[in-house]
Amino acid sequence: MSYVDENLLPGEKVVYRAHLHRIIYTGPLLLAIVGIALIVTAYMLEWPLASLLAGGVIVVIAGIIALASYIRASSSEFAVTNRRVVIKVGIVRRHTLELLLQKVEGIGVDQTVFGRMINMGTITVIGTGGSKEEFKQIANPLEFRHQVQAQTAGDYEPAAGAPLLQTTGGPFCSKCGTQNPPDASFCYRCGQKLVGA
Repeated sequence: MSYVDENLLPGEKVVYRAHLHRIIYTGPLLLAIVGIALIVTAYMLEWPLASLLAGGVIVVIAGIIALASYIRASSSEFAVTNRRVVIKVGIVRRHTLELLLQKVEGIGVDQTVFGRMINMGTITVIGTGGSKEEFKQIANPLEFRHQVQAQTAGDYEPAAGAPLLQTTGGPFCSKCGTQNPPDASFCYRCGQKLVGA
């Protein structure tokens, strides 16, 4: 069972899971290709045995790095629940972040041009009080941010049969024009970050 699933609160459910991007396997793959190319070339051109061994060593090193990347990917969890943002990275040296949705001031997304092309980036979780936690090489980081915003906006959605929210005096959304509760950080209707919130 995953860390996130083991630490869910009563009534809490996971609405979105993110993971590390597959680009973490690129280095080992390229290294393995170099090793295999060296082995094949050394065999075909009848180079000394040392060349074959060097190629074999490179392939083994690539396998070890690939295994480390796999362990890193399988031990990293990025989840948005209906109540919290829960992130856990590492096995031996574990780093966790569990932040209630109402304590999330923002989710920053940084993407290079290449990152945008392959849908990979860095997310920065900004909590109240200015705390910042950065997580790199996340697949589909914009969707992670959207899910956090949607769940934060969901905090202000009235339940069936519940009285409508009192939004008098709150900020207006610059995207959809909806007036929100005074303490809202995101528009409860469209999820847009509120200016000045």
